[in-house]
Amino acid sequence: MLIFGVVGYFMRKLDIPIAAFILSFILAPMIEKTLIQSLSISQTGGLIFFSRPISGTIMVIAILIFIFSIVMRFKKAKPDNGIGM
Repeated sequence: MLIFGVVGYFMRKLDIPIAAFILSFILAPMIEKTLIQSLSISQTGGLIFFSRPISGTIMVIAILIFIFSIVMRFKKAKPDNGIGM
């Protein structure tokens, strides 16, 4: 209980949603298993996820969302110095 209490405290401090953490905690082993299966079956390695139009589109959208969230977090953390730049 102490470990989960500390994890919960830091998640609240870092503004990490608890529902997303629990969902990823439950789904991660299944996703990891299927990822390893896909990579072992394919001859092209990670490019298998970009080989079909639908999977390629989904991967590009996921990468763009990831980059956008990082950029927005840096913009949010950047303090306004009042110069107007």
